[in-house]
This record gives sequence, structure tokens and C-alpha cells, in this order.
Amino acid sequence: MNRLASKVALVAGGAIGIGRADCILFAREGAKVAVGDINETEGRRTVEDIRKEGGDAIFVKLDVSREEDWKTAIAETIKAYGKINILILNAGISLGKNIEDTSL
Repeated sequence: MNRLASKVALVAGGAIGIGRADCILFAREGAKVAVGDINETEGRRTVEDIRKEGGDAIFVKLDVSREEDWKTAIAETIKAYGKINILILNAGISLGKNIEDTSL
């Protein structure tokens, strides 16, 4: 249907589970996808699966707890595709406290 044609998505936690499903669905809908994850093996497998279906995807190493990884993932996505339209924050852990009490 190409509802996301000309869009670029960066999916944090895109290697497995819901994040992987997001990546595959967005690619099927025409988006270019940056699969961000710390799990490089599964992240690259997601990229391969997208490409096998004719989609466009890259893997970006992304540990969401590291500010430098975010800067690099964003820069790599923009270098590859020129922009980011969609950001999915699917990765993370529960710290058991409010965001106001959380540091970087």
C-alpha cells in the first residue's frame, strides 16, 4: 500500500519482538528503516529479511542507555537516508522510578 513511501524510520529495539515487527511492517509500507539495537546478529537478520522482501534497511548499533550511541545512530541514519520522519522507542528496561528522577 506504500502508506509510508518517502518516510524514514529509526526503530530502537528493532532486532526482535515488537520492534522487529515494526521494522518489517514499516518497510512493507514503503519506509526506509534503520534497525537500531545492541543485538547486532538479530538486527542484521532483520535487515536481511527486509531486503529479501525488496525493502530498504540498514543496521545501526544502538545501546539506548548511551548518549553517544544515539548521536551515532541518528547520524548514520541521516547519512544513509537524509532524514528521520519516524522514531520508535521500543527498547529499554524498567528502573522503577519516575523519569524526573532518572539521569542519562
